[in-house]
Amino acid sequence: FALMLSVGVMAGRGGIGIKAGLNFSFLPENLEQTFGTGSSLIAYADTYSGYHLGITSLFVMPGFFLQPELLYVRSGRDMAYYEGNSPIFFIEDYHHLTLPVQLGIKIGPLKVGAGPIFSILLDHSSDLTNPSLLTHKLNTLAMGYQAGAGLKIGSLMFDARYEGSLSNIGSGITVGGQDIPFDMRPRQYVFSVGLLF
Repeated sequence: FALMLSVGVMAGRGGIGIKAGLNFSFLPENLEQTFGTGSSLIAYADTYSGYHLGITSLFVMPGFFLQPELLYVRSGRDMAYYEGNSPIFFIEDYHHLTLPVQLGIKIGPLKVGAGPIFSILLDHSSDLTNPSLLTHKLNTLAMGYQAGAGLKIGSLMFDARYEGSLSNIGSGITVGGQDIPFDMRPRQYVFSVGLLF
């Protein structure tokens, strides 16, 4: 991150500031896994609203821009655990530290770009009333991609992005001591406002 900031400083234009916004994560479809005990687990495709905040930067070169950021991101997933016909609905919360790096073209106030996202899992929580029913095997490190457009008007920046994952957030779940592969690779729409100093 410091190296990318140094590159921007050498470019001589742009700035460093703060950023915050909302992220809306979803799955392409409902995911369901049935176990030998007759129970099942569903991860719903419905959109889950989260938020992000942190440090942003924008460094402008003739016709191009570089925008590295360091963000705290909270996201989640609506899920249900079934034993027979009795559902237990719960929410999984994920807390990440992410480093998105966007490179693109800038024409006047408009900027359009894409780039990678590197993510570190800080914490994970669930409101499942009986957490011993199942446990998630989550990966600490993950990588994704992003693409989007934005505006820079004075010291303000407005960004809208689509984010996808190149790696799983976890390798599966454990139910009753049995390891089950379970792919919950999310997508996100991200909307944010930044202020450069």
